Amino acid sequence: MAIKSFALFFLFLFFVSRCFGECEDPQQQQQQQLNAARQCRLQQLSPSRPSQRVEAEGGMTEFWDEREDQLQCSGVSARKHIIRSRSMLVPLFENAPGILYIQQGNALVGISAPGCPESFHSSQRSPRPFEEGSSQQFQTDSHNKLYRVRQGDIMILPAGTTHWCYNDGDQDLIAIAVFDLNNQANQLESSLRTFLLAGNFREQSSSTGQQYEQEKDPQRSGPHDNIIRAFDQQMISEALNIPQDIVRQMQRSDKRGHMIRVEQGLSLVWPEEQEEQEECMDEARPKESQFANGLEEAICYARVQYNLDRSEDSDIYSRQAGRLKSVDLNKLSALRFIDMSVEKINLRPGAMFVPHWTMNAHTIMYVTRGEGQVQVVDNRGRNLFNGRVRQGELIVVPQYYVAMMKAGRSTGFEWVSFKTAGMPVRNPLVGQLSLFRGVPVQVIANSYRISIGQARQLKQCRQQHFMLFPPASSSASTAAAVASA
Repeated sequence: MAIKSFALFFLFLFFVSRCFGECEDPQQQQQQQLNAARQCRLQQLSPSRPSQRVEAEGGMTEFWDEREDQLQCSGVSARKHIIRSRSMLVPLFENAPGILYIQQGNALVGISAPGCPESFHSSQRSPRPFEEGSSQQFQTDSHNKLYRVRQGDIMILPAGTTHWCYNDGDQDLIAIAVFDLNNQANQLESSLRTFLLAGNFREQSSSTGQQYEQEKDPQRSGPHDNIIRAFDQQMISEALNIPQDIVRQMQRSDKRGHMIRVEQGLSLVWPEEQEEQEECMDEARPKESQFANGLEEAICYARVQYNLDRSEDSDIYSRQAGRLKSVDLNKLSALRFIDMSVEKINLRPGAMFVPHWTMNAHTIMYVTRGEGQVQVVDNRGRNLFNGRVRQGELIVVPQYYVAMMKAGRSTGFEWVSFKTAGMPVRNPLVGQLSLFRGVPVQVIANSYRISIGQARQLKQCRQQHFMLFPPASSSASTAAAVASA
């Protein structure tokens, strides 16, 4: 009897301990997951290109491998969409927020968020009347606001909001998307999941010629169908209040993939025409907050796109060095909804982006033109990367790591930086507002075992420049003048 009681007691302890292990606070579990995702075990950095490709009838999507150490450290996922002319990326949504950058071409983008009114109206000629005996020749359609995107534009993609893209231009549309997996909007694991509302992802192929190891990445291996196909036909027919033959058509296997050809085009209200419908928008706008999720303010009416190629409103401009243009919460208030930002840097041949670190964000660099030398140093004083980065390559600079970039002598250097904070704070090592300018001369002299004159020269160097330095040849005379002073 005593042995039986003893066994029951240990069985009770087992179930209690298991309950405490499985029933802990969900917020604590989420924080543990985020902490695990944010661990950076970087031994070195290296520029990378997409490792996998999914092809479709109307284009292809290339994926960077999320298992790369630098992407796991920064908690981001990156992909490149290439959409052919007269083709469309089908409606889909992801589990994490992101920013889309248009590298080439122009297109029409639709974003459907919960709470947004159907405030724009399109019409198209009907092949037959709505009802037998009717002479009506046009069908009307109401939908959410549409956006015209062009080369240099960025678009905000909130987590869970449906979006699609139609390329009505004459050339391929190339778009780079970076998603923040550690964002609080994502409570799943640190991996990007794409939910297709139509079409499918075909079997992936390798972009690097290496065999794809499916067993290591079950979320990416094999074809992915859309969510409509998995529902019971009768139940989804009842839910949508449509005949089952339409449901059967929606659930049919589609070999076109996730990008489809639309040869006849789309008869929609183009963004250029939307100014004429402002009165309609005002009528649809809720007078008081009808919706509590905040999306109607951030997405339905707020500005969600910005062009990085307009040079007239650059934040930093130097005729000899280049220009820098950033888009943060000050310029695009809707970024607060995803807590991300982006900037574009154009360096002239031989120019330099000064040594600096970002205090509250990871930086994901994607090179759009040219090539340059990049150096990244960690907290242990190790040079994690010192090499060339070229067009089409991506490299991550983790939070607080010190980096500097120098353009090649012939081509220059241009890149887009996606940052995991809506208001990133950068600390330059030299130049205006630099670290050394705020430190007393004697502290600098004793720290580096140099003379007071040398320390003063270090403090005063490059005072006329901020972040972007011209090539050494064009600034040699200025540097000599500062040294002699």
